[in-house]
Amino acid sequence: PDTITYNALISACEKAGDWELSIGMLDRLQGQRLQADVVSFSAVVSACANAGESVRALDVFNAMQCAAIEPDAVAYSAALLACKVGERWQRALGLLAQMQDSDVVLDEFAFSAAIGACR
Repeated sequence: PDTITYNALISACEKAGDWELSIGMLDRLQGQRLQADVVSFSAVVSACANAGESVRALDVFNAMQCAAIEPDAVAYSAALLACKVGERWQRALGLLAQMQDSDVVLDEFAFSAAIGACR
């Protein structure tokens, strides 16, 4: 299997709501000495966030950045959703600032998730 195959598996885990398996697939991808990409990480962040696992979601987002993978709008949106779920308003504001600094388009979803984190 290649990265594209693993990304499809991770996305299927995300859609099925199986955040633990999505993390397992990401670990397995990396264990195969394949290069995880922004799609791989974004799907895991989203799976964790949707399952209410905000800390894990943000840990995966941080791991992506530590791996020198630039987040795109989808990755930031998933991380902002994690902030909303975990009521982490300070982190949400920091992510909005990062998006602006990296020229990622701040869309309605980003602002909505950030506002939701502030409640």
